[in-house]
Amino acid sequence: VYHMLLQTTGITPSGHYGDYINYASSTDGIHFTRKTDSPVVLPEPGKDFTQFKEVYGYEIGFNHHELIYIPDDPDGKCFHLYAGHHIDGAWSGYVRIRSSDPTTFYWSDRENTGGFAQIGNQIGYISDYDGNGNRLYLRITFSDYEDEDGWRTVPTLQYSTDGLGFRGTGIRLASVDVTDPSSEMNHNVYFLGFCTINGTGEI
Repeated sequence: VYHMLLQTTGITPSGHYGDYINYASSTDGIHFTRKTDSPVVLPEPGKDFTQFKEVYGYEIGFNHHELIYIPDDPDGKCFHLYAGHHIDGAWSGYVRIRSSDPTTFYWSDRENTGGFAQIGNQIGYISDYDGNGNRLYLRITFSDYEDEDGWRTVPTLQYSTDGLGFRGTGIRLASVDVTDPSSEMNHNVYFLGFCTINGTGEI
């Protein structure tokens, strides 16, 4: 089964930013069937998406998600969703929510993250990177860069040892030669990806 999460436009009852993250699945990777009864992030077990304010006292919207599958999650919550969120229309940062079901992630299970920038790119991990059984998470993001030829946006590599706090490596993965006349209209490179193994998050 192929799992796809997609961001769709929404507005909260009070008129705030309120995008949803929805789910679709496929058996061939080409034709997807969308789950239409509910977005994937819910307040807590037994509550539906419309009850965020009832449970937490605020309205919420989500955006720019990343999903990774970790088969040996110690709690059996193999699907790790990273998402940005807005509370009552105000940007409020990124969280990670782990779940055993890719169609349902509970806000009550969220974990705060740090160091994330420009979410919506690619995340994965290397198993046993240090020979002691520890995992190294890697993700591709992008940042502004200036040299003698001017400013441009370039993809960069971040890392984390716990999947929550990310730091920059200083490695720039791609760029545009801004001295090339053909690059005049766009000096920027935003999104890159990398391959993972057999549908997991392992690189």
